[in-house]
Amino acid sequence: MKFSEVTYTRPDMDKLREQAKAAAQALRSAADADEAARAYTEWDEAASGYSTQMNICYIRHSINTEDEYYSAEEDFFDENSPLFTEMNEDISRALAESPYRAELEKRFSRVLFTNNDIFLKSFSPVAVPYMQKDNKLVTEYEKLIASAQIDFDGELHIGLFHEAQAAEHFLIRECLDAVAVFALVLSGPHTDLVAGL
Repeated sequence: MKFSEVTYTRPDMDKLREQAKAAAQALRSAADADEAARAYTEWDEAASGYSTQMNICYIRHSINTEDEYYSAEEDFFDENSPLFTEMNEDISRALAESPYRAELEKRFSRVLFTNNDIFLKSFSPVAVPYMQKDNKLVTEYEKLIASAQIDFDGELHIGLFHEAQAAEHFLIRECLDAVAVFALVLSGPHTDLVAGL
């Protein structure tokens, strides 16, 4: 199957939120390690589905940042990925506090639980709006870089970094000067973007 034939469907965030709540509750009320493992596996499948759609969107958007449909989808993920991370917090906590942790570590690996513990120490819902802003700034920056059409030696180039690396020493300066001109031309209308970084 070609990548162009892979189906993209925007994830249903309300459905994911309900699945996350159900998984956390099932982990907490599991009667044994098998029930806890089933609850975690079901959530992991739902989370993998979300991640797959996000990656399809990201790749298609990066191929053509001017595609209106995938630009809107990228905006959707910029806003919702931090909320998805927040959904994972309750499940991660339920998994970490499970009375069947030792058995689950054997089943799923100790690394999963170590990473889970690190996540719980490093994530706070307070960070969600900052993560959303960061995502938006990164997307804006990627669009800006993708729009770079630099005139060099009478030809239009999408970036000159490869040319600069492979060029003779005397051409490197000319390549970098052309990139600097592009940066100066764009710096006026994009000072807010740079200041936000």
